[in-house]
Amino acid sequence: MTDRPHWMFTDGTTMPVGTMYCIGRNYAAHAAEMGAAVPTDPIVFLKPPSAYAATDSVITLPSFSTNVHHEVELVVVMGPDRTIAGYAVGLDLTARDLQAAAKQRGEPWATAKSWARSAPVSHVVPASQIGHGPFTLSLEVNGEQRQHGSTGLMERSVAILVDYLDSIFTLQEGDCIFTGTPEGVARVMAGDVATARLDDVITLTVQFA
Repeated sequence: MTDRPHWMFTDGTTMPVGTMYCIGRNYAAHAAEMGAAVPTDPIVFLKPPSAYAATDSVITLPSFSTNVHHEVELVVVMGPDRTIAGYAVGLDLTARDLQAAAKQRGEPWATAKSWARSAPVSHVVPASQIGHGPFTLSLEVNGEQRQHGSTGLMERSVAILVDYLDSIFTLQEGDCIFTGTPEGVARVMAGDVATARLDDVITLTVQFA
């Protein structure tokens, strides 16, 4: 049996990775580029702990998709009693072809969003060291900037998302929230190197194969 992965904090502490709660269309510009409206209620989907991948990982693109997209996001890692333990930058890797087919059929997105290693995340910066934002997110692929935006543009703030998710699921220590992506999502290919940044504080780097 494989041990559950752990969040790695910049102060040297660790915590088991729990459920990943992901929010769709939380930036109006990204909703627009996808040809969709900002939803009245948050769109929530889940990724299991097996979706986690650490920084400097090599991620093999899935054989069942020919169109995997990057989505850079602020990741909120929960501590005990609904506190925020820290913040990180992550990629919600999406098999866009599978997602489009599932949407057309009115089916769930799980195979498009939740496959193994579809959620690479940087080390986690304790909230006591970084504050609570707003933060700047950016993503470069092979040195070319693809995404850049402020978490101040989120349709629903971190506090609102924590309250909403906890009221439905009951957030646990080690759970995290992928808070949505700004515009600029695009395809990644084998051989690409992606570098995501949260302000100038923490960096995530992954290579695709």
